[in-house]
Amino acid sequence: MALALMSALMSGIAWAQDVATGAPEIVVEDDKVQLDFNNVELSVVIDTISRLTQKNFIYDDRVRGRVTIVSPTSITVDEAYAVFESVLQVKGFTTVTGPGGAIKVIPKREAKESNIETLRGARRTPDSDRIITRLIPLQYIDAEAITNTLKPLVSKDASMVAYPPTNTVILTDAATNIRRILTILQSIDVETYKEELTVIKVRHADASTLAGQLSEIFGAEVAQSAAARRTRTRRTAAQPV
Repeated sequence: MALALMSALMSGIAWAQDVATGAPEIVVEDDKVQLDFNNVELSVVIDTISRLTQKNFIYDDRVRGRVTIVSPTSITVDEAYAVFESVLQVKGFTTVTGPGGAIKVIPKREAKESNIETLRGARRTPDSDRIITRLIPLQYIDAEAITNTLKPLVSKDASMVAYPPTNTVILTDAATNIRRILTILQSIDVETYKEELTVIKVRHADASTLAGQLSEIFGAEVAQSAAARRTRTRRTAAQPV
């Protein structure tokens, strides 16, 4: 399988159109650039971004497809890279940092098996279409149950699993979609009731018989849920979006 390496060797702040590839002239002015591509191959976009960012990209012959990008106003190089990640996402690809810092362009379905960035704790989720993994510990709702509920909301090539021992959701998806899932979880992972232990003296009935009847009325599932909450001694702060 053929491999291509786009090396960031930009000799000036502007380069002319490549007749063979159809790459447009790119001019960097005041640290901003205007991206305009009309039905060009992905390799042309990768080459342009490589020169703009001074980064090396590695990809094979599976990375193909034609794209059009219309940018009526100038944007920063960082914003141009975010546009590039969105273009890859639309065409079914993403980026992964490889050995030596080179950036590999691979199909999204392979990302969860690659060395992608993993976020936890207070680290913020980037606002980009890059595939990442986020560990999401929950305080009140059950990780397994909510994972089954939210799976229809994740991308086709995403992975969403629960880790019951720490009541944590492990989500691999585009960072922008993970931010959306985090917003949903922050809204529903709330304390719905507060447990209290109260001793009630029974005057006209047998206490053990009444306790059994109440358990049947409220159901074993409620009792199990309460027991599960009591065993979670570690509480985690809300995850930053």
